[in-house]
Amino acid sequence: MRRAVLVSALVLALPLLMGCEPGERREHQERTQQEQPAHRVTVAQLQSDYENPAHGDSLYKDKVITVTGQVRSIGEAFGSYTVRLGDAFAGVTCYFDGEAGREEVAGIRTGQTVSIRGVCRGKSLGTVMLRGCRLD
Repeated sequence: MRRAVLVSALVLALPLLMGCEPGERREHQERTQQEQPAHRVTVAQLQSDYENPAHGDSLYKDKVITVTGQVRSIGEAFGSYTVRLGDAFAGVTCYFDGEAGREEVAGIRTGQTVSIRGVCRGKSLGTVMLRGCRLD
């Protein structure tokens, strides 16, 4: 019984830990479609700026940005399709949502250089996260 409660609590908490509260996905998608990027950066520049998380957040957090880099992996997590840019230890995880997200991710290949626009949610667990992503 205790194990079931713990697993349930973890499953419910994961979206909040990953910066995806209810309703945020739609808001991020709308902002990404409507707003021009506040910054256009490479993965290397973004990681450099986030060596100090307070500095990185002051520049990018909750802003629409475009990041350019090489695709390291493609997958699924927390109900979204993910594209990971950068190296194995530090990089950017881009979350694509819904049918439109699936269609965009379907055309991406590992090793390809892409520019992705999304709302920066800051750095967590060694990766900078972008939500509501689309190809730029």
